[in-house]
Amino acid sequence: MWFKMFIFSIFLLQNTITDFDSLWNALQKKHKKGHYKSVTFTQKNTHFNEKDSIIGRSTWKEYIEFPNKFRIDMDSTLENIVLFRNDSVYQVRNGKLRKGDAYFHDFLAWNGGIFFIDKEYARKNFKNAGYDLTKFYTTTWENRKVYVLGASENDYKTPQVWFDAENLYVVRVFSNQGARIMELQFKKHKKVNKNSWIETEVLVFSQGKIIQTEEYFDIQASKKNLPKEIFELKKK
Repeated sequence: MWFKMFIFSIFLLQNTITDFDSLWNALQKKHKKGHYKSVTFTQKNTHFNEKDSIIGRSTWKEYIEFPNKFRIDMDSTLENIVLFRNDSVYQVRNGKLRKGDAYFHDFLAWNGGIFFIDKEYARKNFKNAGYDLTKFYTTTWENRKVYVLGASENDYKTPQVWFDAENLYVVRVFSNQGARIMELQFKKHKKVNKNSWIETEVLVFSQGKIIQTEEYFDIQASKKNLPKEIFELKKK
């Protein structure tokens, strides 16, 4: 009897997701309690030109601490680093630290940060990033049911996020990056623990053309914070 009630409650939950608020509540209920606080991994990239030809490969080391800390070491020399911290972005190029700029990392927020921030803070910043949170629809993508928030159906030029309807993890994000829309497709999810998942492959598109593929290795997820010095950059 309890099994039937459990299945019914899942069915009822998924069929009552119709807007930002109900989606937010479902995400919190399903993932917040056990979601990892931090994760590190090695990222192997393949880069493409406009003709879909491979123009290079690279290996990055990445450190994430939710909700708003994300560091990318773009080479092993630590001469080239990108750091997202507290709604700002800082860059080290050839060993020189550039001045920080304001930046709300919507990819990071959708893909884990939402479990560690207030809903109204999230609502405000997603709206500022161009997401129309009044728009919501259900569709199918890659033979799976998905929830789409932020745009109307068949509109791929507007910021929006796609969630797998069964597991409620992000599978697709369209983000306004200056004068262009960047699309990220999150694939090959693996379970980190009972309550959370992580993608192990990402496809990156600009203006509809693939520009980068990413594969994640050596994934280490934890419910603890990372050492604070990881997210501190000093001028040389």
